[in-house]
Amino acid sequence: MERPTDTDRVPLLSRRFRFKIRESGSETQTTPPNPMRRKVRRLGLLLALGLAAAVPYALNATKAPEKAPLPTALNDGRRVKEFALKDVDGIVHSAAEWSEHRGVVLLFLGSEGSYQTPPDLVSVAGNRDSATVALESPVRDIARLSQIYGTKGFAFFGVHTDPAISSEAAAQHAEKHGLRFPILLDPHQTVASEAGVTTTPEAVLLSPDGHVLYRGAVDWLGDRRNDRQGDLVTALEAVLAEEMPNATPVEVVGAALPSPKTASGVDSTRVTFNKDVAPILWKNCAGCHRPGEVGPFSLLSYRDASKRAEFLKEVTDSRRMPPWKPDHSHGIFLDDLRLSEQEMATIARWADTGAEEGDARDLPAPPSFTKGWGLGQPDLVLKMPEPFTVVPGGEDVYQSFVIPLNLDQERTVAGVEFRPGNRRVVHHARIFIDHGDEMKKRDLAEPGPGFKSWGGVDIQRPGLAEWIPGTTPRLWPKGTGKTLDTTANLILMVHYHPSGKREIDQSTIGLYFRDSPPTRLMASVPLWSTRIDIPPGEPNHKISVVATLPANMHAYGLIPHGHNLMRELKLVAQIPDGRVVPMLWIKDWDFNWQGQYQYVLPIKLPKGTKLYLDAVYDNSAQNPSNPNSPPKRVKFGPGSADEMLGCHVQVIADSPEDCRVIKKKWPLAL
Repeated sequence: MERPTDTDRVPLLSRRFRFKIRESGSETQTTPPNPMRRKVRRLGLLLALGLAAAVPYALNATKAPEKAPLPTALNDGRRVKEFALKDVDGIVHSAAEWSEHRGVVLLFLGSEGSYQTPPDLVSVAGNRDSATVALESPVRDIARLSQIYGTKGFAFFGVHTDPAISSEAAAQHAEKHGLRFPILLDPHQTVASEAGVTTTPEAVLLSPDGHVLYRGAVDWLGDRRNDRQGDLVTALEAVLAEEMPNATPVEVVGAALPSPKTASGVDSTRVTFNKDVAPILWKNCAGCHRPGEVGPFSLLSYRDASKRAEFLKEVTDSRRMPPWKPDHSHGIFLDDLRLSEQEMATIARWADTGAEEGDARDLPAPPSFTKGWGLGQPDLVLKMPEPFTVVPGGEDVYQSFVIPLNLDQERTVAGVEFRPGNRRVVHHARIFIDHGDEMKKRDLAEPGPGFKSWGGVDIQRPGLAEWIPGTTPRLWPKGTGKTLDTTANLILMVHYHPSGKREIDQSTIGLYFRDSPPTRLMASVPLWSTRIDIPPGEPNHKISVVATLPANMHAYGLIPHGHNLMRELKLVAQIPDGRVVPMLWIKDWDFNWQGQYQYVLPIKLPKGTKLYLDAVYDNSAQNPSNPNSPPKRVKFGPGSADEMLGCHVQVIADSPEDCRVIKKKWPLAL
């Protein structure tokens, strides 16, 4: 096992020893090659790649391995997707009406009688009457909170979970307690199950895309809590402050849910493409699987999908597709592509029962996809200077292109949108900010457009944006941005995956500017190790990195990185108050599906927070991704047969001084 890298122990690398890459053939060789000189050059290259991007990094720490603590903050990754419930007036409410809200509060309710029978609460309260009052109190609290926070962008719903309650009784209950928001009926407890609710009355706070941000007590019986760290009010205030609620789980005292009404369920109903499967595929898969996109086949029509029914069942049941690597227990991210259990069951049932097409009248309107720029017309459109040809066959290509900006004044970037010119071959792209002429010289030294790259790791410039298929373009958080001065250019690194025939690409970048300088500056905390030495045959080689944050900041995204031997990567944050926040866990790393993950809401990381990054590598013959057969010793390096360990934590500094501290410690972090 490798000892952990401690990012606080190594001084800055002096300018005198920073390495400049020289392309082979750029100098005329007049003397026989010197083997020792080649070794020295290679060592210098490896040190530069590992250190120049985000100094200081540790080459070796002598202390004993520091084990990451177990998470304590609430984050079980639940997401409410199957939301279509009738209210007491028969009106159907769905998740589609959440999009314009800051968040959604669901108060799960039992019948009136269920508030009078929990024996454990009676023992706490002392008598049955006070127990009933204690359970009814959260309902009245929600009524008051809806009046306060309903005007601040939150939607409120009551959800009755008792299958025996009628619409009339639910309406009378709401009237009695002053609930002036929609009261929904969930007799099958579908939504309650997705939200993880087991007790009433229990509150759930959802993000607009359905992620559970808080689940638990409304105010923990009011007079029994001295602090409000775990209650609903604290979670609502965190969302208003545009940060992730980091609530410690709080047990809810109440009545257990009654037995749900037996649902007819997908297994006993006729499942067809037009009624049941098409909406799932169109919503979750067609972004990539449609003509002109990166998916190898379309899933828009019955004909396209039905001949792949068994395949769709297999890849969705195994969660290979849609591609989403982060485990749901660590981090709540935008663009979460996971299917719900109900969606997977529907696809499986459809395949098992003959993949019927169904009644044409059941087919919803075909999906419409945004044409042109998703964020509207950019303030500045940049195009690759020349088209690039991807030849058929062969290995994947990593090509970088210098794109002049030619700005006449300093500008603040509020967002970036990348549009691949040829989606059949563009696998992903990264965009860097460049100053100087080193990258231009590399471009001129190679024939044809651009220059070969190692996935961007050899560029070592501050990052601007990254794109992978399925990425939804978004503006950065309010008040934030990245500045571009008049000397800046962009470097576009594109990963091309050959299609089997000659392809041409000329991708474009759209920049969106803010009129004023950013009030909250963006930076990056790099977690990285060059101490990689994996013995051949070793199936469980662990490397750890530990960093202590020198300033106050909020994490808004992550860019993890590794190669073919990496099998697992996990990141947690230990806050100075003792809470441990789960941030990322990829249990089945795949070199071909590396992404950038943006949190639904930024995570508050105070000064003194410790970040623990753990990675596991498999250098055995049983690893199907092992590039060496038989396995060989693998060390740090830029090639796909070498290995790396990195995770850039993209942060928003809490103040200009915090940003200066971060950038002084990690001046070239991506």
